[in-house]
Amino acid sequence: MTIVEEDRLFVNANGRFYIYNIKNNYEIKWDQSFEESELAVVVSYNTIAFGYFIMYFVEFYNEEPYNSISIHDTPFTCIVPHYNNRVISGGFDRYIAVIHLSTGEKISSLYGHTAEVRAIVSLNEDTIASCSIDGTIRVWSLSLETCTEVYDAGPKLRCMIRLSDDIIITGDDEGLINHWSLTEKKVIYSKKADENGITTIRRIDGLSYLTTSRSANVKIWMN
Repeated sequence: MTIVEEDRLFVNANGRFYIYNIKNNYEIKWDQSFEESELAVVVSYNTIAFGYFIMYFVEFYNEEPYNSISIHDTPFTCIVPHYNNRVISGGFDRYIAVIHLSTGEKISSLYGHTAEVRAIVSLNEDTIASCSIDGTIRVWSLSLETCTEVYDAGPKLRCMIRLSDDIIITGDDEGLINHWSLTEKKVIYSKKADENGITTIRRIDGLSYLTTSRSANVKIWMN
């Protein structure tokens, strides 16, 4: 796991987390007793959350978590920050958990997907979208704690990003990247990005993003 956030680089390797200040060449090594995790997210200016079965909340310059919570019965597949000091996670257990950052309390659980949740994006304060191996995109109201829209994408979905206020992009097992309009509620652009499945989509800046695939290809796309 590697995250670049402003002037900081976060790396997880061999069960240890490292923070590098890119400008000042400063390193912090986190305690090895933390379980190894491929998932982590910067959830506030000075806090990172990561986990496998247990989610840990650690301030950048401390070596011990200030909070931890057992959320899923299976490993996480995605963790994202959200408005109002919240973190949202999905897992192999098919549901989405909404967690309060300060207390570590689980605020709500969202059920609807029939297979593992692979990605979650924040759309606005009350709304998130998720995609799953079940081949669907679901839009959720957090205040109502319910699914408000379901889009049938067909193939198994592996990854998703928000490109703009109206556009989300998904990558699937057939090597397709699809641009979905949330207002038009349909695919407005589709491209065969690879002969094998798309495994990752990462936004770079503006309207550009990169994809990785099972073919071990890394491609950069400009819109």
